[in-house]
Amino acid sequence: MFDSEQLMGAEIVGLKFQLESMDTITLEPHYMKGLHAWFLHQIQAYDPELSAYLHDGQGEKPFTLSRLMGPMQWRNSHWLLPARQSYEFYLTLLSGPVIEGMVPWFQQLPKSLTLARQSFRLQKLDLFLPAIAYQDLVTGWNRTKKLELSFLSPTSFRRQGNHYPLPDPRNVFQSYLRRWNDFSGYLVEVEPFLDWIQQCVLIDRHWLESVKTTAGKQGQVTGFVGSVAFALSKKAHDQPDYIELYYALGKMAPYCGTGHKTPFGLGQTRWGWRTGTIHQFLPLQVQFQEQALGQRIDQLTELFLAQRKRTGGERALNICHTQAVILARRELGESLLAIAKDLQMPYETAKTYSKRAQKAFKAQAEKS
Repeated sequence: MFDSEQLMGAEIVGLKFQLESMDTITLEPHYMKGLHAWFLHQIQAYDPELSAYLHDGQGEKPFTLSRLMGPMQWRNSHWLLPARQSYEFYLTLLSGPVIEGMVPWFQQLPKSLTLARQSFRLQKLDLFLPAIAYQDLVTGWNRTKKLELSFLSPTSFRRQGNHYPLPDPRNVFQSYLRRWNDFSGYLVEVEPFLDWIQQCVLIDRHWLESVKTTAGKQGQVTGFVGSVAFALSKKAHDQPDYIELYYALGKMAPYCGTGHKTPFGLGQTRWGWRTGTIHQFLPLQVQFQEQALGQRIDQLTELFLAQRKRTGGERALNICHTQAVILARRELGESLLAIAKDLQMPYETAKTYSKRAQKAFKAQAEKS
């Protein structure tokens, strides 16, 4: 049984929730939004201010959430989870005050978790990463070895307004440093350290796959999964303080995740070289479904852009992309009401986009 006293004085922790499907459960592709909402709603019942901070707080989010892990089947554009099967998901917390504020919830966890009006039995809560202080990240790492990290769910960065699906060392460690500066209490000057990363941190080897996944308002993110070994150049040793921080951030990676949208299942990161377990975390059918959705959105966006008399400008691209997202998700069987809610737009606006997309697609089909 989980003992909340383990969290006393902790500033950062990783938790694993173990579930059982009570009946056969059917979930839409975008179920992570529901899991995210369930979590915030649970905290709201105990501490509305903390829940509001987790949802709307400025700066980095002080938590990450993984997807559900366990046996799933892709049928009729939905995930089918058989009855009486075991599932799990991971929650990490990056702030001492947040951990302290959530202790009352840990002490009185609900007996079930409900997604789309369907229930899992909440069986157990365990630590999967030690409850420690940030200072503990600075110690205990063998600094003669390469730093190996595995990215178990699609990982991506924001770069000049677009998704950047490669583990460039500067992007990787910038994402960790942002969380470090927000939550650790040990402020680091950003640009000098990132310049050192760019000059001194090398990719020694990698195994990567590109994945398009469903996440966020626009329905898709291009990311990567796989493993990367980082190494230091000889020049790196001119800055021993930066070497210490480099390993501390590497030790922090599984807690904070990598890249963006980590509260919605992206960027799940683990220590070590784990290529053999990545497809267990992200089943092949998940990859196939999400790749297919992403490719369909790209295809429809190009089609709608080609039909416009004036194709230039960001506004035209955004309109065509939104139409493509709505039509592609409608083709998967999702309700227009659910799509409108997910995209945070009025139902009537989504309906208008849907009609225009269907009309444009029909016109192209007749033309062909």
